Amino acid sequence: MKAKTFLVFYFSFFILAFTGIGLYQNNDLPRFMEYLHVCLMVFIIGIGLYQGYLMLRAKKQGQPADDELSLKMLNSAAMVSYLISLNLWAVLIYIGSKTEIDTVMLFGIGILGLATVFAVSWIVIKIRRTGHA
Repeated sequence: MKAKTFLVFYFSFFILAFTGIGLYQNNDLPRFMEYLHVCLMVFIIGIGLYQGYLMLRAKKQGQPADDELSLKMLNSAAMVSYLISLNLWAVLIYIGSKTEIDTVMLFGIGILGLATVFAVSWIVIKIRRTGHA
């Protein structure tokens, strides 16, 4: 297993483990927000594991790890998620100014939102671009 593929699995497990520990020790969040955070983190980790699986499968089939189409889809997903995330931060700033929600919690929601937006945009672009092949 190449080091790049191993790092995908390692970081996925690392993030999931420390997020679980942090949410388990947190007493300030309501139960609904804890479950929402756990579901989003499992979704994001699932995307990371799927990426690792695709890398392993491509290596076994003798395909290059980074071909033109996958890099173009990754760049398109990054562009779309960047544009959406700017609007997300604008909405979070507005919500922060109108409510009494803690700033740290808003930052956490924003960062989780960024990762979720990127994962969803990558999935949508992957389905739309490879559906006709």
